[in-house]
Amino acid sequence: MLKMLKKMNDKLSSRKGTIICGVLVIIAIVGLMGQKVYMAKEDAKVAAIQVAKEEAETKKARDLYAKQKADKEAQRLADLKAIEDAEAAEVESQIVRVNRPVEAIYKEIHIMANTIVIASNYNGYKKITKENISALSTEIQRGDYDADVKTQLLATLSRWNDGDFSQADYEHDYVLKKLDGTYGWATGVNTSKLPAWAIK
Repeated sequence: MLKMLKKMNDKLSSRKGTIICGVLVIIAIVGLMGQKVYMAKEDAKVAAIQVAKEEAETKKARDLYAKQKADKEAQRLADLKAIEDAEAAEVESQIVRVNRPVEAIYKEIHIMANTIVIASNYNGYKKITKENISALSTEIQRGDYDADVKTQLLATLSRWNDGDFSQADYEHDYVLKKLDGTYGWATGVNTSKLPAWAIK
């Protein structure tokens, strides 16, 4: 009987070993499969990050290109406007105006002064350019105006031509008074608005 029990025990022991080996093999297979699934997920994450990074770089490159294109177009339009302004100034400077009413001269000096004086009200603007000053000076010199008026206006334009706008507020008010103005008197000169060519 003892022999029989021993045989049975040996059989059970060998079955236990087989079962344990089988369980270990199953655990190993499941572990390998789990590792493969984990590695596949990690590879997918890395690929997704790479795709997102490439898309971000592509978008950044597109945005930069669009900005450069917009900047070039804005510069082209600014250049065209500068050319048009220069041509308009050239045409205006070549127009010989003679014997306009003195009020037209006052009005022109007034709206030029408006670009640089500090006032509560403005009624029109005209750029102060060397060409505009020269054309107006020529017109006053050739015109049939009162001698005192000529002297005053030519002195103003001469100072402006030299880049001296220190009295522009008084000069503005002089012509405004001549135009029977009742408001919009100048309270000073806005030096930040002086023409670029006058800033030394």
